[in-house]
Amino acid sequence: MRIGYAITRFWPAVSGPEIHTRHMAQLMSKYHDIKVVAQLNSSADDPYFASMRPLQGSPIYTDNGIPVNIVAPRRAEMPLLRVSRTMTGSRRAARQGLSLYRFLLERRLMRVLADRDVIHCVNATMEHLAVSAARCAARLQRPFVLTPLFRLEDHGAADALTGPLGVAHAVIAQTRFEAEQLKQLGVPDNKVHVLSAGPIVSEEADPEWFKRRYSIRGNVVLFLARKERSKGYELVLRAAEFVWKEHPDTYFVFAGPTTAESSRVFSASRDPRIIEIGELDPWSKEKSSALAACDVFCMPSVPECSGVVFLEAWSFGKPVIAADIPSERDFVSHGRDGLLVRTDPHDIARAVLLLLGDHRLRQRMGAAGKAKISEHYSWPRVVDRMNSIYEEVAKGTGQHVSQGRSRS
Repeated sequence: MRIGYAITRFWPAVSGPEIHTRHMAQLMSKYHDIKVVAQLNSSADDPYFASMRPLQGSPIYTDNGIPVNIVAPRRAEMPLLRVSRTMTGSRRAARQGLSLYRFLLERRLMRVLADRDVIHCVNATMEHLAVSAARCAARLQRPFVLTPLFRLEDHGAADALTGPLGVAHAVIAQTRFEAEQLKQLGVPDNKVHVLSAGPIVSEEADPEWFKRRYSIRGNVVLFLARKERSKGYELVLRAAEFVWKEHPDTYFVFAGPTTAESSRVFSASRDPRIIEIGELDPWSKEKSSALAACDVFCMPSVPECSGVVFLEAWSFGKPVIAADIPSERDFVSHGRDGLLVRTDPHDIARAVLLLLGDHRLRQRMGAAGKAKISEHYSWPRVVDRMNSIYEEVAKGTGQHVSQGRSRS
């Protein structure tokens, strides 16, 4: 089968959706002919305006043998995009401006995806690509699969995704909670599939090497995510003061892409027990070594569609602390494989202290999390489910598909 993945940003841009879509594409390439299409391959503070600039360099490259097409605008489109940008800045003309932008994007997608049997869009960063990809699939009469990464409280996204959700032949939810939200919007039950990504970790992990590298001589609490306020890194930082009253030898490691805000916050910290690390290659020894070295993994993030990072901590048998929100309750079983907390430094500190003070509890929770991965979240399981979904939508639409690559 010939499958086209569409995502706003792709590798080497780094965040959860890019990482997991890249890994899925590589795993699927063992069975199918895979092509990736993206608007950007680098991070940008404002991806909407960044996507209006012509690409510097080749629009086509390969990533581990998979062709990647960056559908940046052509220079001939620049006058129209300038008009679109001006219109979107006007309250009266914003809708027309977005329509023009999406029309131009759809034309570019048509050129790249015309040879695909199935089009699968991962909605990340902006909803414009999902709108254009859905229209492209309809014009090409191809099955359309959508991973919306959806939160009902994001009213702008809910409005923009109404069209793509309505025409999708399959919708991939990360959690049962997300699935229920999608059904509230009217997506039929038989089109919603709950399927999370699996953990991305390297088998090369050396916790002692990591501790020597950063001069760590005590317990380790690890935060691993983009350092945005909504991810809860500041709450963990404030919780450290309370933890140190009982466990002064505890180190707090914050790893992940930095932001202007986090740079200011960490520049004010002088305590050697606060260790800030920048962006880590998802498949690197350093990332896996950090996970293997920690005693407790703590990320009390609020706006989460999934909890894949907790799967990564469980891969190394670590207990986790997550925010007590519906999407994370689908991943973390409170008291069994982790702890759910209020987004409050005192509550986070109490959870950290409970785990640091009980070695057997940490081991038991970490083991339960590791077993959960094997049962529900291993990549072979994810790939089998996704293959079944592709086959189902292809048959359901009566789509004639090529055989692609044979299974090996």
